[in-house]
Amino acid sequence: MAKALIDLNCKVWYTQSYYTNDAGVQKKLDELLDNSARICQIEDSEFDINTTSLLWVDCDDSVDTHTYYYDKSSSTIKLIPHASP
Repeated sequence: MAKALIDLNCKVWYTQSYYTNDAGVQKKLDELLDNSARICQIEDSEFDINTTSLLWVDCDDSVDTHTYYYDKSSSTIKLIPHASP
């Protein structure tokens, strides 16, 4: 099992939907994930951190920093939702 380093002060945004504007240019609509915190790093073991803004949590080996986030309300790691273009 790996360890995820969570930045409790950094929220996560995701692409909610795509739309085409009046000029025919495709745009995306981003939205903030409620109660989210960014996973900054995945490690095999913990090291000393500033516990006022960082947190270690256990995670599956398949978790990465680009497609998952930490949900502060449920204290779980979740997949970031993605809209199809």
